[in-house]
Order: sequence, then structure tokens, then C-alpha cells
Amino acid sequence: MLFARLKPVFMEGDLCSGGHDLSVDIRENSPDGTFIAKIPVNGNPLTAEIHLNVTGPDVEWFRMEGKVIKLNVLPNKPLDRELLTIPFLFAMISCTDVVSIDQIDYRLMVQVLNENDNSPIFLEESVQALNVSEMTPVGEVLIRLQAQDKDGDGLIYMINKASNDADFFRIDLPSSGKVLLSQPLDYEAKKQLDLQVYAMEMNTEERYNTTAKITIGVLDGDDQYPRFLPCNFLLHKKTRICVNPVYRGNVTEAKLPYHALQLSPGPLLAKDGDKGLQTPVAYSILAGDDNGRFEVNNVTGAIMMRWPVRSFVKTPMFTLTVMASQVDDSTKYTVTTVLIRILAPNRYRPQFKTIEYEGFIQEQPNPLALVVTYSNKLLMLEAIDQDFKNGRNLNIVYSLAHQSNHTQLFQVTQEGLLLARADRLHAFEKYMLQYTTA
Repeated sequence: MLFARLKPVFMEGDLCSGGHDLSVDIRENSPDGTFIAKIPVNGNPLTAEIHLNVTGPDVEWFRMEGKVIKLNVLPNKPLDRELLTIPFLFAMISCTDVVSIDQIDYRLMVQVLNENDNSPIFLEESVQALNVSEMTPVGEVLIRLQAQDKDGDGLIYMINKASNDADFFRIDLPSSGKVLLSQPLDYEAKKQLDLQVYAMEMNTEERYNTTAKITIGVLDGDDQYPRFLPCNFLLHKKTRICVNPVYRGNVTEAKLPYHALQLSPGPLLAKDGDKGLQTPVAYSILAGDDNGRFEVNNVTGAIMMRWPVRSFVKTPMFTLTVMASQVDDSTKYTVTTVLIRILAPNRYRPQFKTIEYEGFIQEQPNPLALVVTYSNKLLMLEAIDQDFKNGRNLNIVYSLAHQSNHTQLFQVTQEGLLLARADRLHAFEKYMLQYTTA
């Protein structure tokens, strides 16, 4: 039995029939030449029975190869769904019967499917540097970050816990982008914070992410009280506490200083503990001056004396309590103590008990040696001060006079002991020295 394949014979006008409108899907970033569809018409364009032509708004993305429609990717222009106005490509396939000139049009709609080919990007306006007051309460929203993913993927936000200042921030709702303050700020301890936040795809396999780095300046708030300087800092529970100094000064009996009292460790001075504000302070005497003998300049803190003390025996010392308060808020203040000692008048100069001392040093390799007397006792300078009952003034200081030629070889202690550079002296030589007291 003989079988033969018979070629169908179509009547005139049937060569462009048999087709239909096409709706297909294709993924973005598909390469050039990707198969899109085949036009199921009766005629064959390769035998010149029909002519197929592509037209329409997106015609540049298509090309015909026989009855097959393929993707046409132009150089340096991939099929990017995010760059399309809408994720569809439209075209019209016109089929023309070469003999009868009859034409049939078929519509082609190609949906471009999304691929996860974009990382999130933070919106520039949401990651600007900002300043916040150190008075900002814990739990307040500092900033609302916003990132976009061109693929439309859902995002979550996370703080980089490895960053130095991560402990200052938290995000309660990961999808909100709201960054909250998690612990108190302290301008005096830290003036700038660095915030690092990730924006990450939530439900994708790739989990693409991006990082935002935001600088947050801490503004000084009025949360510190004034403090007298210089501070004596003590550590209390990891906090440095400023302990006010005690100021000391001297005045002489029956004398009235015509200038501000000289105090140690320095002039009476208080400053606002808020270094960024430096609010002016006002000074006042709270206690210790019942009859108004002293006055303090409320701006400079200088203490003046209005009249002298008649007897240092009856009044050996004044103990003043001085306050410094903020000019704009008197409830913010600090106090310190000023001790003013009354000295007896200095009527007599110190005098040495003897005009001339004579001592000896044995030659030796030691760098320092004590000078001794004939009786092998330590040579000690001694001066008396008739301002004291027994003539002994413990505050007398001994020193070599500038006129001495051997100050590089000898020195004297404050108590009057004479020391020599024995390793630099020579036997049988005599050295003349001159001493003074103060």
C-alpha cells in the first residue's frame, strides 16, 4: 500500500487565516533572539505566499523570522521592566495575501515579567545629617528613613549593631523605617553620633540591601548646673562629678586691700556646665559675712573688703559661702567656700642667728653631700622672726643669693640644710656663699 503526504490546498483568501491574537509572557533582561511566539496562519512567508509585517508602538522590540516573532534587543538597551512606562509591549502583526492582496491583522501583547535585578536605594531627602537636642526624651522618633526598590519588593530596616553608636538607636517596627532614641544623650560626653541602617529586601531569595550612614549632631541643652573652677573631678558610677574647689586667701590685720582679694587655686570663677550654651552666671555671698564686711562683684566674682580687721586674735578667719547661679534661671546654681585668713602684721624682717657659717665637706664620688660643722653636726641655717613669740617662723624659705658664684655647686633646702655637689668639689678649696630668707 502506498502512502503520500499531500500538501493542503487553500482557497484564495485563506492563506492569512488560521491565526489569532496572541498574549504571551517574557522575563525582563531576556537576551536578543528570545522566542516570543509563532503566528499560526495558513500561508508560508518563506515561499512568498504571504507577507508578515510587525507594526505598533513597541515595534523596535520585535523582529519576524518566518512565522516566528523573536525579541529584538538593541545594543546597550536591555529589556528593563523598570524603564517601561507600563510592563507590556504591544504590536500588530499584519498578514497580506500576495495574490489576493487580502490582509488580516493580529494583535500581540507581551507582558514583561519582573526579575529581582535591583537593590534598594535610600531616598536622598531621608538620609540627611540632622541635629537633635540632648534633652530629647528616650523613645522619641529621631528620623524616618525611606528606601525604594524598583522591583517593588517589600523592605525592612535594621540598625548595624556593629557600629560604634548603635546602642543609642532602635527600630521597633522594621518595616516603618522609624529610628527611635534608645538611651539619653549627653552633649558634654558625646557631641556627634553616627547612625548606620540597612534597608533589606524582605521576601526575596537574593535579599539585596543597601546602607545609609547619617551623622547626628547633639545640641547642648540646659541640663547642667554652674560649676566653680578648677573642678576636682571624681568618678561616681562611671560618671565624672565636678567637685567645687575651696578658695583660700589672706589679709593682714589692720590693713585694707584696695584691690580684689588674691585667692588660690585661682580667682573665684564659675561657668555654666553646658559648654555649648555658656549661660552667664551671677555671684552672691550667702553666708559668713553677717556685717557686710565683704562684697562680691556679681558679674566677675571679685571679692572686695570694705573695712579692715582690727585683731587677728579675735577674728583669725572668715568662712564665706558664695553662690553662682544662672542669670536666666536662678534655680540652677552651685555654692563653694572661700576661706579668708587674717595674718598678723609683718613688722620685722627675718634675721640669721649668726652672720657667718663655716662648714666642711669631704671629697667623695657621691653627687650630693651634706655640709657639716667642726663638731661633725649638720650645718643648718637658722633665722628668727620677731613677729613670732618664740622667733620661729615655719614659713621662712632659704635660698642662695644671686650674688653667689657657686650656685651650680651648692643648694639649700627650705628648712636650711646645705647640700653640695661633692663629686665636683676639689680638696683644700674654699667657697664663699651668700644666703637670703623670704
